[in-house]
Amino acid sequence: MSEWQRGYPDDRRTAEQRTKAAADHIGWDFEYMAGRVMARLTGEYVVIQDDGSAHSMPDIRIEYADGRVGFGECWMDVDRRHAEVSGGLAGERSSMAVPGSSRVWTVRVNGDFRLKKREVWLPQLLAALEAEGKVFEIVAEAENLERDPSPTVQQARRLGIRGLASRPVVGDEQGRVDFSVWGIGGPADVPWEPFMEWVRETLFANDKNTVGIRKKLAAAGGNERHAFVGVTFDSPWEVNRALRWEVKGMPPRPPELPEEITHLWIMPAMLGERCLVWSLAEGWFDPTGQWATD
Repeated sequence: MSEWQRGYPDDRRTAEQRTKAAADHIGWDFEYMAGRVMARLTGEYVVIQDDGSAHSMPDIRIEYADGRVGFGECWMDVDRRHAEVSGGLAGERSSMAVPGSSRVWTVRVNGDFRLKKREVWLPQLLAALEAEGKVFEIVAEAENLERDPSPTVQQARRLGIRGLASRPVVGDEQGRVDFSVWGIGGPADVPWEPFMEWVRETLFANDKNTVGIRKKLAAAGGNERHAFVGVTFDSPWEVNRALRWEVKGMPPRPPELPEEITHLWIMPAMLGERCLVWSLAEGWFDPTGQWATD
């Protein structure tokens, strides 16, 4: 391997696999992100190897200069419906003009929200709320909407709306809706115990996917078996908060790991936040600033 390749994974996937992974609106090519972080941290030869040519092939292989070999599996903690809505309302799509409305609405939604034709049905729904005087100048969260006797409010709930607020337009503003995804957010100061419990529940889950991942790692053998878990907006707030740049602390104790896993990587499925890594040799650490290739 040439020196210039250090810090980058050797991607053996097919062109079709790479194109599909790069188009994922939940997390841009999470396997490549995991391989890149591992390659930068270790400076060793890291291969994204699962090209579909063999049954139960681990996603990642790492070959150390001293002869040790490790394997890794990547997966994301995600509800696909919720993630589709999050992706569908990202960036410029997080706001929508409502011609004829004299209000600016904030609408919080979950995975049941109907993305298709929202520019048609949502203005009609909001107009019906305005006609009833249901303008929610005091923010209405999920529990408030659940108790509201209005049939229109209950229709909004059936359409995946979990929070409503509005105010009159100001100056030359036009009526619009600003979207946010329900369940993202929480207190700034959170204890580590919910994070540790989420790690345990995630790694020991008995669903078909997680059991299969553990079996694949066990069958791979090697000196190390790495789990790369991608955190998304579906993950608990306490977990998302732990990966924010401004949080400097580390979990207070080792994670509970199944015997099939020796190394743990908790990573954002989206770029821009920090990663937490655990190994028996080093405990918990943030690889930022420890890159072997810098």
